[in-house]
Amino acid sequence: MKWIALFAVPLLAACGDDPSATPDALVCGADEMVCGGTCEKTMTDEANCGGCGTQCTAQQACVSGSCVAANIHCARVREADPAAPDGTYVNPANNDAFYCDFTNGVMYDDLITAPYASTQADHTLLSGTALAADTTLQKAFIGLFNAAGGVRSAGTYTFGNCCVYAGPGAALLFDGKPLLPFGDGSPACESAGADKIYNYTLDGSTTGNVVAPPLPADYFATHPPSQGTMCTDNMNPGIFYRKRAGLM
Repeated sequence: MKWIALFAVPLLAACGDDPSATPDALVCGADEMVCGGTCEKTMTDEANCGGCGTQCTAQQACVSGSCVAANIHCARVREADPAAPDGTYVNPANNDAFYCDFTNGVMYDDLITAPYASTQADHTLLSGTALAADTTLQKAFIGLFNAAGGVRSAGTYTFGNCCVYAGPGAALLFDGKPLLPFGDGSPACESAGADKIYNYTLDGSTTGNVVAPPLPADYFATHPPSQGTMCTDNMNPGIFYRKRAGLM
């Protein structure tokens, strides 16, 4: 009987624990806060931005605990998501697309067409030579072209002839063929309307060999860009793009 008594005491003590005791409090990380019973990162959580229940709008991102305009440029994309990859993004406030080259800290945007001799501030004329030599520029062109549905006219113009100018006496070629603009399903050699979107044809047909969205990611592998000597009129259409360092 003594042997039984010695082991009955701790057994009874264990069974006497209070089952209604309060569990340990939820412990969150240094950058987290308890919201609704879970740990939330209030510096980046758009549903609890800066504090529990503070909801950012669909046009905003949570950056450092504040709701700010989202995706307005590449720097803001990386602020909201430090792991954001190179690629095309869209500003939710105006639906304008931009391409982020995070690897080199460069942003591309505003793909437009205008007479090549016109002044387009802060823009670069697209040449076949540059496009052939720069795979990042190729990706940016495809991304911006697809996002906009083509190339936007920067104004209302009258063009001298069709081929897209790519440099002195040279036309922009894809797969060895010159680009010819068209809009509304018909060739548009003579004029361009303001803010109108243009696609291109490589053989004069608007139903055959066309350059129209969506261009596949490997488009320039099957349609290598170059330029040929056939554009001389200073009212030829040109394609321009903007490239800015610093992701802004």
